[in-house]
Amino acid sequence: MKRLLGIALFASLTSCSGINKHNTVSIVAPLYEAKYQTDLRESEINHFNSNDLVHLTTLPSSSLESIEVDTGLSEQRIFISSLAANQEVNINPTVFDMSVNLHASAVGILVIDLTTNTIHGNVTVDSIDADDYITSVTIQSSVAGSNGPVIVELIQNKQDASVFDIPENLSITDSTNAEDGDLSTLLSAGWYFNLKTKRNPSGQLRGQIVPHGMEVLRVELETEQQIPAITKKSAPDVSAVGYFTYSKTDSSVLPTANVYIHGFEAIEVNLHCGGFVGDTGPVQIMLNDISMDEFPGTVFTANHMPVASLDALENGTYYFNAHSVQNPSGEIRGQIITDYSRAMFAHLKSKSSSSVNTNRVKGISKEELKVSAANPLVFPVSNVSVSGFQTNNRHSNEN
Repeated sequence: MKRLLGIALFASLTSCSGINKHNTVSIVAPLYEAKYQTDLRESEINHFNSNDLVHLTTLPSSSLESIEVDTGLSEQRIFISSLAANQEVNINPTVFDMSVNLHASAVGILVIDLTTNTIHGNVTVDSIDADDYITSVTIQSSVAGSNGPVIVELIQNKQDASVFDIPENLSITDSTNAEDGDLSTLLSAGWYFNLKTKRNPSGQLRGQIVPHGMEVLRVELETEQQIPAITKKSAPDVSAVGYFTYSKTDSSVLPTANVYIHGFEAIEVNLHCGGFVGDTGPVQIMLNDISMDEFPGTVFTANHMPVASLDALENGTYYFNAHSVQNPSGEIRGQIITDYSRAMFAHLKSKSSSSVNTNRVKGISKEELKVSAANPLVFPVSNVSVSGFQTNNRHSNEN
């Protein structure tokens, strides 16, 4: 679950009482907590890593930074999203200039007011490079990991050039008349903010809008997660990013998944169920290859797919697996870790320099799952793979 360290929200909404004259929303000091998928604090990880025989790393899977503010009013819904470069989707990775706007950030606010049938809000931008400039800020329609049409064009504020506003008096009808602009798409996490610059005309910063009850996970796939371990990669620099969107509260909203491959041509990408970190499970869903002819084996998707078990997903047993000709059983893998589970790698090395790779999944507590006392606990799971020697005893200690 996404958590905010501190946020002050001031909203001036058009209402039937006529008290407020302007449709303006501003946000002060948005401070998002970085989400590390481990129950160990950073200081504890550093303590472990100071020992040459142990090295802990967390798995790169986390929720996107977006929340819906509880207004207490059913007719008003407020969404706040943090825009980031790593959410941008570039089918051709060469078109994205990674050397610019390294410190750029933005926060987007969207307000839906059903009383007045209007939408309003803004995007506040910070630290765009002096030799670059913003060409457009928009709200677009598509789930995380894919691009879609423009719904709303924001306008630069005349008093503050760092703020881009949704046009005044824009009705919900105007926005929903756009392709895929309906509110049901928004409420299924299908809208996003997109900021474009001269140096990155397809998109510099993106922020998915995630309503209450929805979850959007960004997963980086790694060769180190493959089981069994691969002996040779297809290319020196292989990587992939997957997005998994699902509803935590409404079973009628079926999940979607998108995976983008870089550095090699994947022959298939699958979503597996039943395998914790360091273990394997059967294929749950085969994603469809929708790659362009000039970039084969790079874009895979699955829309409105059934999930066998929401508990299994939130307990950390789902993962993406991308296969290649060089490594048909799996080139690169990414465990899907939700806010209900924790996972890490513990890389061990003995004094005799033989290497041991330990893959451990931390279990989840009753409080984190918010289950009743009658439900059983989900116990921790550990999986260990060894290289360089044989062992007849593997165990974990707690002190």
